[in-house]
Amino acid sequence: MKLLQLTQQAHEIEKMLIESGGEITPELESLLTINKNELAKKIDGYDHIIDRLNYSAEFLKKKENEVKQARQSVENFTDSLKERIKAAMLDLNLDKIEGESVYFKLSKSRPSVSVSEDQVPLDYMVTKFVPDKEKIKQDLESGIQVEGCVLKESYTLKKYIKKG
Repeated sequence: MKLLQLTQQAHEIEKMLIESGGEITPELESLLTINKNELAKKIDGYDHIIDRLNYSAEFLKKKENEVKQARQSVENFTDSLKERIKAAMLDLNLDKIEGESVYFKLSKSRPSVSVSEDQVPLDYMVTKFVPDKEKIKQDLESGIQVEGCVLKESYTLKKYIKKG
């Protein structure tokens, strides 16, 4: 398979993968199926697809961060405008303020609790229980059974460049 064909196939796979929400559909499966005769070519093609998808993921992550920052800026500015209206209403001792097409009303809401955690007495603190995975792993490796826990074998795929 030529580089142009691999690139086109990688683009098609990427497009199908995004459209399927990351699910490997039968169509995708057939594109990814390894034929023993083409194994070496497919491995190089898979590497190309992996690289392309990694670049796409990085690009989308960067865009996601940019969009998130823009969203947060808009939300912060919106909150600031609301706080200005609320402050003006409190300063003027108004519970309602009108524009030409909208009005705002102040209504008392339930009080919220503001906490300085380093000053709160222990009687008001709660303990959160989380599994100690390191201890569980040590016990399982020692042959001790831990209910609800198993050791799962895992593999790491590493990429190497062939020296030719």
